[in-house]
Amino acid sequence: MSYKSENKTYWFLFFSILFMETSCSHKKIDEIYNLEGIFCNTELSSNSYIKFKQSNRFEFSYSECFYSSFGKGIYKLDDKNLWLFFDKTKEEICSIDIKKLTSDSPHLDSITLYINAIYKDLRFQSDDSPICGILLKNRKEDKYKSYTSENNNFTIKLPFKNQRTYFDICNVRSKNMSFDIDQRFSYKISVTFAPKDFKTILEDTIHYKLKNITQDYFITDDNIKFERKIKSND
Repeated sequence: MSYKSENKTYWFLFFSILFMETSCSHKKIDEIYNLEGIFCNTELSSNSYIKFKQSNRFEFSYSECFYSSFGKGIYKLDDKNLWLFFDKTKEEICSIDIKKLTSDSPHLDSITLYINAIYKDLRFQSDDSPICGILLKNRKEDKYKSYTSENNNFTIKLPFKNQRTYFDICNVRSKNMSFDIDQRFSYKISVTFAPKDFKTILEDTIHYKLKNITQDYFITDDNIKFERKIKSND
């Protein structure tokens, strides 16, 4: 083999190895570390967290004793930085979606409310208090009635009445919301709760410089540790 051929072979191998190393070093860090799931700020308990979702989406919750905030958007991650780019549009945190259920043979003695509760803050479903609750009150009554569930679904029987009825619904920590129904029919209701002091985050971007990152936690340069709490498939 001639000197020129050997030289070409050498440089070919050199650049091939260099290309492979460069490709590996530039592999996305979020492909190496699957962050999908909820990572809680260990200094502030489980109601301050970042929920990483598919397609680089995230939800962010921050809470102290008398203040809570919520936001969502797109995140960007490398081995030294985590950026949270928040959506500019504000969403309504609390909401109620009501669907009337029809039946060929309605029960004339009672109707049923099938209520699914969604909680925008993990404090509602902490390890210390896994049972969720709602408070429901007929507007004409003075007191709320309390209902509890371990899976966020509530089945509530009400007496059949040939009239429209107004209700107030809330959680012990949430804002009060109202809805009305025709009390001749059963309903499927989805209600989203948030704390009374919950606010949409107004910042455009939050930037964390990372000191260390693994599959189960990451630590910022300010020594704030976020630890995986709940794995998520959403």
